Amino acid sequence: MSNKVDDFPDRLMKAAAHAGISYSQAAIAGFLGEGLNRQTVDTWMNGSVPKADTLFWTADKFGVDPRWFATGAGEMLPRPVSSELKPDEEDLLSRYQHADDRWKAALVMLSRVATEQPLAAARREPLRRVRNGEVAEVYRKTKKRVT
Repeated sequence: MSNKVDDFPDRLMKAAAHAGISYSQAAIAGFLGEGLNRQTVDTWMNGSVPKADTLFWTADKFGVDPRWFATGAGEMLPRPVSSELKPDEEDLLSRYQHADDRWKAALVMLSRVATEQPLAAARREPLRRVRNGEVAEVYRKTKKRVT
């Protein structure tokens, strides 16, 4: 991960995506509210970094780590308190955080399949499978692939 302050627009885009906000002046300003206007967001999109208090407040609203948001150092998401996680959960989280975006998407889909599979099997609904990072639906009885 880069530590350049110049990369602030990239971090802003990632933080907005994490919060489910499109990367546009209006969407970000509307989400953040609190008197921020589109022109302020435009300056951020063009490389200006907010003042410290605004930066920390914005990071909190987006749900990202303020240190990462300001500098690019560390992880985008704040770490949960270690005592809340078992060692295997910490290992899984660490591996997820260091994976590339394609593998992250595959891991998320796999976790959804793992938790939905018993219910889908009971209703004989299609199950989603992840193969080579691609998602396909496979019917339990026919094994017929549907894309």
